[in-house]
Amino acid sequence: MAEKDWNPETLVRHLVCSLVAQNTQVQVWTSGTSEKCVVHVCIDPKEVNKLVGEGGKTAQAIHTLLQVVGKKQNQSIALKMESSARR
Repeated sequence: MAEKDWNPETLVRHLVCSLVAQNTQVQVWTSGTSEKCVVHVCIDPKEVNKLVGEGGKTAQAIHTLLQVVGKKQNQSIALKMESSARR
């Protein structure tokens, strides 16, 4: 069975859109190099608590998944969350 090439941006978009009510307003993009990547997430300020989760557990879980994907692709992947009010 061929190993799937996981795209961090697609993974994060899928996870975040499943968590928030205003999923049409979710913006996800990447920046960086082939060795270091940052996945940016921009959501409605009212939705931030859903993404962060109780005690930051949801955000930490997403970050952990990105670390696994990064390790498989020999890449360092960081997660940066913003509310749309800051953009």
